[in-house]
Amino acid sequence: MMTEAAVGSLVVAGIYLTARVASFIFGELTEEERQKQDAIRQKYQQFQAAKSSAQADLQAIQDATRREGQTYQIHYNAQLQEWQIYLRRAVASRIEEQDLLKQELVDTIKKVRTALKTSTVTLMRSNSLERLLNQLQEAKARCDGYGIYLKKYQKIMNRLLGTQDDETLEDLAPFEMCIPQNFPYQGKMIWLSLDQFDKNNRWTDTSIPSISVTYQCDPSEFGWEKTDGQRAPFMVDGFNFEQHVYSVSLVKGRFMAEALRDTRMGVTALVKENVRENNRKGSILCYEKKLELFLPSNLCAKPNYPPVRAELQVYPVRWEYGLSSWNKNFCPVTVSEYVANATASLQFKNFPLVFTADQWAELRKYLEDNHLTIDMEDGWKVGPMEETQIHLAEGTRFKFQFGDALVLCARLGYSEPPDTSDRKSPMLIPFFERIMDQDQSFSSDELFVDIDVDMTPVFQERLGHLAEYVKEEETTLSKEEKLKLFLEELTLFLYDIVSELQVQRKNKLSMAGERYFQQWADVTQKLIDYHRKGHPKNQEAFEVDIETDPGKKVSKRFYTNIRVHDPEKLKTELEAYDQERKQGLPASRRKKDDLKFFAEDDRGQPCSAEIKPDCTEISLYNGDFEKILNSDRLQFYAEEKNIPELKQKQALIHLRSGRIANAQLQMAMMDGANIVPEDSGDRVKTLVNASIGQNEAQYKALCGALEEKNIFLIQGPPGTGKTTVIRELIQQYRSLHPKARVLVVSQANVAVDNALSGLIETESSHMIRCGSNEKISDEMKNISLETRYDEYMASIQERPQDTRIQQKWADFVNPQNGTVSNISELIIRNRPLVGATCVGLAKKRVGLEQLKFDLVIVDEAGKALPGEILIPVLRAKKLVLIGDHKQLPPVIDPALFDPDKIELENRQLLKHELFDISFFQRLYERTPETNRAMLETQYRMPAVIGTLVSRLFYDGKLKNGAGTESRPALFGTGNLVMYNCSHDAKYHEGKDERGGSSGIVNKREIELVTEILKRISQELPGHQVAVITPYRRQNQLLHDAWEKHQKEWETLDLAINTIDAFQGDEAEIVIYCSTRADRPTLYFSDYRRINVALSRAKNKLILIGNLKYFKEYSKAKGALRKSPLPAIAEYITNYGRIVHSVSDL
Repeated sequence: MMTEAAVGSLVVAGIYLTARVASFIFGELTEEERQKQDAIRQKYQQFQAAKSSAQADLQAIQDATRREGQTYQIHYNAQLQEWQIYLRRAVASRIEEQDLLKQELVDTIKKVRTALKTSTVTLMRSNSLERLLNQLQEAKARCDGYGIYLKKYQKIMNRLLGTQDDETLEDLAPFEMCIPQNFPYQGKMIWLSLDQFDKNNRWTDTSIPSISVTYQCDPSEFGWEKTDGQRAPFMVDGFNFEQHVYSVSLVKGRFMAEALRDTRMGVTALVKENVRENNRKGSILCYEKKLELFLPSNLCAKPNYPPVRAELQVYPVRWEYGLSSWNKNFCPVTVSEYVANATASLQFKNFPLVFTADQWAELRKYLEDNHLTIDMEDGWKVGPMEETQIHLAEGTRFKFQFGDALVLCARLGYSEPPDTSDRKSPMLIPFFERIMDQDQSFSSDELFVDIDVDMTPVFQERLGHLAEYVKEEETTLSKEEKLKLFLEELTLFLYDIVSELQVQRKNKLSMAGERYFQQWADVTQKLIDYHRKGHPKNQEAFEVDIETDPGKKVSKRFYTNIRVHDPEKLKTELEAYDQERKQGLPASRRKKDDLKFFAEDDRGQPCSAEIKPDCTEISLYNGDFEKILNSDRLQFYAEEKNIPELKQKQALIHLRSGRIANAQLQMAMMDGANIVPEDSGDRVKTLVNASIGQNEAQYKALCGALEEKNIFLIQGPPGTGKTTVIRELIQQYRSLHPKARVLVVSQANVAVDNALSGLIETESSHMIRCGSNEKISDEMKNISLETRYDEYMASIQERPQDTRIQQKWADFVNPQNGTVSNISELIIRNRPLVGATCVGLAKKRVGLEQLKFDLVIVDEAGKALPGEILIPVLRAKKLVLIGDHKQLPPVIDPALFDPDKIELENRQLLKHELFDISFFQRLYERTPETNRAMLETQYRMPAVIGTLVSRLFYDGKLKNGAGTESRPALFGTGNLVMYNCSHDAKYHEGKDERGGSSGIVNKREIELVTEILKRISQELPGHQVAVITPYRRQNQLLHDAWEKHQKEWETLDLAINTIDAFQGDEAEIVIYCSTRADRPTLYFSDYRRINVALSRAKNKLILIGNLKYFKEYSKAKGALRKSPLPAIAEYITNYGRIVHSVSDL
């Protein structure tokens, strides 16, 4: 039976923590405190039992003499008086204990501050001391808060005892031996609804038994107007003893939620001023116009001070607890422009695990039987066996997982028997207990930290000789001294692990479902870091020969005027790169983006690099340059800002911190099960498109989306008319709410254009399409933001500037004054129907950052990443998501699957829970049926194809609409044909090695496509034909064939593309090139991609492939997953046509 661990005294980084202090830091009671808590509760139960007994006895003798009744009353009064005396003494004793604890905490904080000033402190110890100091300060704040709680309780107790009102005394429950969960203290983050505050900006919490707590906020911190139910993070900023209210800060709460929960995420802040004092040089930044941050000059990306009002991305490095500075001249938070300065890593070399001889033999046998070793590169994950048991104490059990195949249970124990005669606490060390089943591996919802260490087995029989296990290193320390240092650092390491797990637990409890978004934020940050290297050749570095001066004195952070050996060569390379780079930029940005560069210092951390215009010299800033100083070559990279990932990361952070227009959507995004239906009061009027009334599923989806107040999801399988539903929904909503703002977004421009194209005729004067004219359809350009902006600017220039106001306005709107976003916002505000892509919506120059929308419709939501979807969701008062998780998932950056490019812990776990399952699917499957609908009738495909798609991918629920049953083939015979290459000796896949990389191709398939297209061009000129393939290299060969036969095929409306790129499109005739004929591939196990491939044809689908390969695919060697190929082969054999020549098609 597992017993609860009790936290004892500890020595952390050389600082002795008493059992009382250690227990309080970890939020636990000491054994003595637990006994007192039990005694108080037992005494209270005795009092309640005595009262109940007296009342029962009095009822039983209600007909007895008055003297007998008085006897029972006297007995009860004695019990009551005993309880009152006991309670008074217990409260007074607890207050005295807390005063002693507070003094212990103050003394310990002083010792830590003194230790931090010691010049010999190591980096690991310094980091642990900083963490310990922060925890001690929080512990002291909790202690102060608990003291206020006890005095409030004592005051209420004395008042009630003075009244001698038995009925009132019944309500006075025993006080808590630790601060109640909902009781505030300075520096605590609490989630409150903005609409809870009254007109005096106060709100009273009565959830704590016998005690009420009043909060007061500063309304100027709200920014956006209050939204009913909107929850946001506040930080308790202090207690007003005169008014007995707690002041809370929304700005500090958001900073805690956005920046301090994970310092790697960073925040944006504006430069307020630059300071050049002797004791501090750097920049003062403002976060949300309220909280001041300090950016030291040695943590700036460049040596020059940033301009005032510049917006910087910064990362917290150090901060005062409670975000309040003890000195008004100093900022409470120190930040850096480099994420590396904010990353606190858990580093330790050898992690000991104690075994008995039998246990070690058991583990070795397990490893051998499963072909495992524990000296591989995979790291360890460590987490608690029970999330309520996270202590640095004897008996605490942890789960250790290596890679994906080995899971162990271990408990903490002492390296030697405790000796309480001195102030030296024995060292804790993990003891192996058992091997766990693989199905008990960590899931994404569990608490764990990743550690990169070597596990060193220590035999229990030799536990008294731990010095034998300390690895030899070149040092002047003796074996005993090295052992002491090893055990101290092990304690620091365990302490950091426990601290990190406790932080994770607090975050997890604060809002369910948050871990999912935290993981996406981490992944997005890694992509930002990776794509920062903007060299066109796969993030390769520019390399130059340099002339260094080893004798030159180099500043700690700067290395200037490094001479370049061949300036002309470097200049040519940079000009070529700049030219290539600008080809991928819109015309509006080609002149504005100056090249920026960075190098990596001796530690592999980025440091700014400045290159003289003539390329004769390079200067480096903010790094360690000893190795570079002694080198004759320098590597550096072009720096690129990956705007899409930056905006997605920002949206992920803002969701977690409550920056959202509709609080109900915040809870819905966390988990679809949180969605509760709410009637908007809207009802469908006369249908604009009468055909919807004849389609039950479309009408049901339309009514559901219109009638729901907050969120509705629609699944739209291929050809089911989701664009028709979107247009009708917009028209119905605008007829009900003419002044409402409607936003239509998707992750792709083509989907936005398709949704809006049918509305231009009636809504063009009310519409605006945000996005570059180079990327949107010709039909949309007349209503684009770029066009309307140019028209407005032209009208300003044409008007005479007769008055002073007109002249001032003309000067203000001049683009050189940086007012593009302001003018864009004014233009957009005058157009109630807006179309944009998810990421384009967040571009600053578009001017949509501060706008909210009454209705937001997200199309193709199944293809969007969580961060992409959240960008419009944060601005939505009402949300309708439309997508299909049975089709293609979001495109995941290939770098995330390449360990050489991006290092990801738990890559397989992330792939399974983040990359393989779209956010739309995660949400849709958890959403109650009241708030979702599926469009069930398809009109695109002939019935024979529609039935195949329905059976394979939609469990037979997808029906065929009118006109699909008898649709004559435009070309050849039959709507579903497979060109069988089983007997074609030339039909085999191979690899094409051109361009320095390899790709799958099938040259015989190219020949067959050429023959088929030749025949179609002759028989059906002008018709739509699409050729699709799974492989990009095969797609290239098809395009090469098109260039060769362009004149022969020019009569066709021809599209050639990969399957992924063709989702959302359709064609009358689709030629699906399967390309493979020999080896199995993961592609043919992806039902979603095959669904897209089969569902594009409006009249005829021609599948080129090896029928035998299809039929026997699941039996093929190397087929790792179930595939639909055998079912496709069987269906076509029974209901389609199998041909062996082009003439038979």
